[in-house]
Amino acid sequence: MRRRVRAVAAMALALSGLEAGWVSAAEYVVPTDFALIEEAVAAAAHGDTVTVLPGEHLIVDFLAWGSRDLVVRSLSGPAVTTIRGVNGGSGWDHVIISGGATQASVLEGFTLAEFLEGAIDINDASPTLRNLVIVDCGVAADFAPYGGGIYCENGSPVLIGVRFISNEALTGGAFYCSGGSPTFFGCTFESNWAVDGGAVYLSTSNASFVACDFIDNDARTYFSWDSLVYVDGHGGAVNAFRGAPSFGQCRFVHNRARDFVQHDTVALGGCGYFTYQSAPTFTGCTIVESGASTLGGAILATVGAQLTFSSTIIAFTSEGGGLVVEGATAGATLACCDVYGNNGGDYVGMDDPTGQEGNISANPLFCDPGAREYTLATGSPCLPAGNGCGVQIGAHGEGCAWPTAVEDAPAPAGGGVALDCHPNPFNPTTAFSFEIPTPARVSLTVYDVTGRHVQSLVDADLPAGPHAVDFDGSGLGSGVYLAVLRIGERHAERKFTLVK
Repeated sequence: MRRRVRAVAAMALALSGLEAGWVSAAEYVVPTDFALIEEAVAAAAHGDTVTVLPGEHLIVDFLAWGSRDLVVRSLSGPAVTTIRGVNGGSGWDHVIISGGATQASVLEGFTLAEFLEGAIDINDASPTLRNLVIVDCGVAADFAPYGGGIYCENGSPVLIGVRFISNEALTGGAFYCSGGSPTFFGCTFESNWAVDGGAVYLSTSNASFVACDFIDNDARTYFSWDSLVYVDGHGGAVNAFRGAPSFGQCRFVHNRARDFVQHDTVALGGCGYFTYQSAPTFTGCTIVESGASTLGGAILATVGAQLTFSSTIIAFTSEGGGLVVEGATAGATLACCDVYGNNGGDYVGMDDPTGQEGNISANPLFCDPGAREYTLATGSPCLPAGNGCGVQIGAHGEGCAWPTAVEDAPAPAGGGVALDCHPNPFNPTTAFSFEIPTPARVSLTVYDVTGRHVQSLVDADLPAGPHAVDFDGSGLGSGVYLAVLRIGERHAERKFTLVK
């Protein structure tokens, strides 16, 4: 619908006594109103919406909206709506959000693919990015030195349900941030690589990651043909320089720092590399199967970095040790953590805190680690009943009666049960739904990321059939919560995210 139509309507309303000068926002449809997305964005004014129909859409020049708060969204989602640069993303043909755009500025529902110099450039802006797939960007690292997927400088964007897949750069394979405080809810970083920060590089940034997955990311040593030098690799999933990033209920699975060139080079920090007074916190995270060719198979802290871990699992590192502290000025503090089975030692360069502050070193009893199923088996020391802290340790709660690795283990009684939550993320209300085949005693309980009881939604005998229960998070802070449904001996759990 064109602005001219809306403007005439606004004038009529003003004459009838409404505030003069008020103009309703317009909506432009691509390719109906404009052939190209950047043409629609150029025509749009503050508060307008650009809706893009399914198909493959090219950015011929660049897509930039400055300080205007716009909504640019697909009609049908990223599976059927793709944006590409007409020149493979070289030069300026990518998405640029700058000049003070706020969280009311939204980019939603697209796949952004094969931008050689990165897909999105955020400068001094804090937009909302939602339900995006950013894939195969920065595919030649020399073309994308910073942020193969997204480059962010002095911005605090909010990213919800964004997937970064197979992106590459010299620094920050998926995401690079200098300054600012970006927030990630339910995002996935998978199979990205860089020299520094295979998935994410943070420079003096207070980024927050909630319920995010970091899977199969790499930091690789590198030979630069431009400068003819060999470069060390740091931080398979995350590399942080100063700043205080936080990670809550995140999963880190099989991230690596690998020495590819093997020419007096080193690869450090398979999951994370933290340096120069960076002060990250990990709460309720699961860090498994990482590895580093040189040192710091899971986490390495150096040059004044101070790390804090609570209710977190660090387990089964393949090489390089688990938690490694290098140098007298770096350190790590742990409470209610399980650090276990790490090749090269659970703790290197620091005192072993096992037995203090509720820390343990015991097999977490993952349900099926071979299938990357890291829920916990009944009897796990990481369940609230299994440890002295009385909290859930790690990103997942109970998911099976016995680990798959235990031979001749009986199957869980009663079969499975499903628990759905919609909307998710939510603000401030959401609804849980489930179905029971026969009358049964049912409980539905909400916990926070530390395992603290938040609210009992159901504790009653219910009849057979479908059931729905509303949950109001008005009095709670933003973050990830866990709903646990029990029907007799069966159970299910669902993570859900409150975004305010």
